[in-house]
Amino acid sequence: MKFSSLSNTFLLSPEVARETALGFLTGVHPEGGQPAKWQEEMFTAHYGSSLLVIANQWFNLCHTNIEEAKLTAKEETAEGFKRFMMAHFFMWQYPKNAPTFGSRFGVCERLSCGDPVFHWVNKIAALHEKLIVWKKNLDSTLTQTLVISIDGVNCRTWEKSNERYNMDTQECSHNFNHGAVKYEVAMSLLEPQRAWISGPHKGGKHDLTIF
Repeated sequence: MKFSSLSNTFLLSPEVARETALGFLTGVHPEGGQPAKWQEEMFTAHYGSSLLVIANQWFNLCHTNIEEAKLTAKEETAEGFKRFMMAHFFMWQYPKNAPTFGSRFGVCERLSCGDPVFHWVNKIAALHEKLIVWKKNLDSTLTQTLVISIDGVNCRTWEKSNERYNMDTQECSHNFNHGAVKYEVAMSLLEPQRAWISGPHKGGKHDLTIF
């Protein structure tokens, strides 16, 4: 397998990134002549984000000036890319335990929980400084009026209990039938700008009661 590289940085074309990321998964064999459409569907099903989003994130991590997101020389490698993809799998699939998560990627339990996973989750999260930019003029009392579209976004979490039951249904989202938190995101229709993000709210809270 060939990889494009610059200096010692592990850089991938989107197509090679897709094949490499699928190759990390036990039981998935992208090298078997599978069509590109099948590979795209399998990639999104396992990692949640599109191939282009993942490839851009990896490029940004390798070139960012954001201290919290910077990678070491050891992390800008094929092994680092695997840990990066494991973090995406973790955030999307939310595996129930470390042994099954580790076996999916052929790594030991120690690398499938705690800091080895959240180290990469935090690296990805740190990119928000570059990717989510709040225009200062939006804080002005004389700011522009935005034409917006509003939607709710649900994110899986551990199921919570209350004083009476071992599972609090108000903390659960019907989208997952699982514990979740909900955010309300308002986007401008005329430009790539977020008007606001409200949350987190309980997963069982109705969208109409948030707005």
